[in-house]
Amino acid sequence: MGFITEKELNSSLSVLAQQGFNTTDTSSLVYFLSVSRLLKKKNADSISLEPNSQNREDFIQNVIELIEIDEFHIWHPIACTEDSNWNKGKGVAAFVKSNLLTTAYSRSEKAYPKRSPVLSFSGQKASIHKDYKTSLRKIFENINNKTIKAFCIWLTRTQSFNSDEVLLEELLQKIQIIYGVDVKEFFPQHDTRIDTSSDSFSSLKYLLKFTKNRKELSREADSKLALQQLSKPFILLAGISGTGKTRFVREQAKATSQGNKNYEIVPVRPDWHEPSDLLGYISRLGEQPEYVPTKVLSFIAQAWAYLNPTTVEIDESGRAWWILQNTDNVCPYWLCLDEMNLAPVEQYFADYLSVLETREFDHSSSALKYCSDALVSADLIKGLNKKAERNLQEALGISDSLFELFKAHGIPLPFNLIIAGTVNMDETTHGFSRKVIDRAFTIDFGLFFENKFDQFFKDQPNIQPLTFSTFTDAREPDLFNGKETFRKDSVDFLTEVNSVLKGTPFELAFRALNELLLSVHCFNPTSDSELAAVWDDFLMTKVLPRIEGDSDKLSIADKEDREKTKNVLSELKFVLQRNKGFKQIIDNNRLDFFRTDSNGDALNVACRSIDAVKRMQTRLETNGYTSFWP
Repeated sequence: MGFITEKELNSSLSVLAQQGFNTTDTSSLVYFLSVSRLLKKKNADSISLEPNSQNREDFIQNVIELIEIDEFHIWHPIACTEDSNWNKGKGVAAFVKSNLLTTAYSRSEKAYPKRSPVLSFSGQKASIHKDYKTSLRKIFENINNKTIKAFCIWLTRTQSFNSDEVLLEELLQKIQIIYGVDVKEFFPQHDTRIDTSSDSFSSLKYLLKFTKNRKELSREADSKLALQQLSKPFILLAGISGTGKTRFVREQAKATSQGNKNYEIVPVRPDWHEPSDLLGYISRLGEQPEYVPTKVLSFIAQAWAYLNPTTVEIDESGRAWWILQNTDNVCPYWLCLDEMNLAPVEQYFADYLSVLETREFDHSSSALKYCSDALVSADLIKGLNKKAERNLQEALGISDSLFELFKAHGIPLPFNLIIAGTVNMDETTHGFSRKVIDRAFTIDFGLFFENKFDQFFKDQPNIQPLTFSTFTDAREPDLFNGKETFRKDSVDFLTEVNSVLKGTPFELAFRALNELLLSVHCFNPTSDSELAAVWDDFLMTKVLPRIEGDSDKLSIADKEDREKTKNVLSELKFVLQRNKGFKQIIDNNRLDFFRTDSNGDALNVACRSIDAVKRMQTRLETNGYTSFWP
């Protein structure tokens, strides 16, 4: 007797999330199976979904059981027929919008394509569509074999099997028994065996754990193949022109699309020198002061409108905490500052850099509490007359209730806002201070997303969709629950790295340690080699970009012989090669957290930071000066 293992469930969860489980077609199948199961139980041809009826509650529960991989992926209504009320915003649509099935539907009123219907709706009565067989064949024409296997594993996750190797044929038979419909003819026939003996952790026990601690497990799944959380919602995409940096940001927004609502591109002008260029300013040219907002401030307001906060609490110190009831499905809003370093970033971006460090989250209650200093103060808004207030509200495009909150507490930094600055490091642009690099997630685009000409037309790796994290403090209780060893090893590793940097301008402080530990949490490594991969990316995004200068600036004293000097790079290379965990990924490839191959499988790459250190060292020896940037 065997069960589907925890490993198989996690793998299937990730495949479904990545390969399109939240698309219209596969959601159609879930609704179809849910109705099929109810019709079988009731021995009926159709089922009424009237408000407050038991049928409707049963339908909700059925779909929740089928679709609740994690709360983020409950998104789409079913593809349905021409005469259905679903797409008209009436009847069943109202039912969907008012329960746990989807929280995203109300933010995306656009009618879904009427293709491949598997259910028919007449008013609020659901039945199996007469052409459902043809429709299901169409659906599975567009789903790859790996997704089919993952889908079957998920549907049969609580079932036991007679042997430790399960064939796809057995999975399909289980589906027929559970849901009352034969779907074998819609799946390609494979001899796909699934080993159920590798883990004694049964799927039933796992499901109970999943139900009790769903948020933690969904974070674990998202960190690998669904949405990858970032430790900081501020990214610098650096590299030569034409590599696709701006397109990268646009594609990230499309991955969690709200139409075009969650993406904005703002070209940075060379004459930007103060925060008002970014956030707007008070104009006193008329009879009364007017606030002149920018496209950036309007986008920030729209990110808050999406979050739709209704309550603000003031703590003992006078800080405002914004209360949000449902944060499991929150879509990131991507702001692309194109050619960000055409102007001095430290000047026009100063307010954002300061406010970014004030973000705090409180997870102690069922509702998420979030606090941030204001980008635009309440006093600035209160100083406007009624007409100017109305003009500002209209320019921001927000509701009366949200504007009143802004008026009372200012406009803080929304936690779902991710700012990505595209930068070219050449003679026409400004460099970055360590203040900026310390606060950013700096990606050398050519190294993380290499442009290989032979992959221009096909077989390009898939880019991992990114999102924000709701943690800003690595001392959060239970953040490393069960993985305290990874936390300790990471502290030891950074201590060793910092021993080389101590006494130089490149020395690291508590912020760097906090960022590393948050990265460990977000990327969620499961082995020592994956932990070392997190360290590798941390060096590439946080440590090495800070190191630049001539031989004198990079020199350090030899601890054994005071008359001798060494340099930071040679000693750093020695530390990395000596570290037992890091040596694994130097000698062997490591997991890529940002890409998968064209089939959706995990991609392995060479250690990035050791090559970068060697390259910087060679440049120092050749030119007498070096930097991380080409």
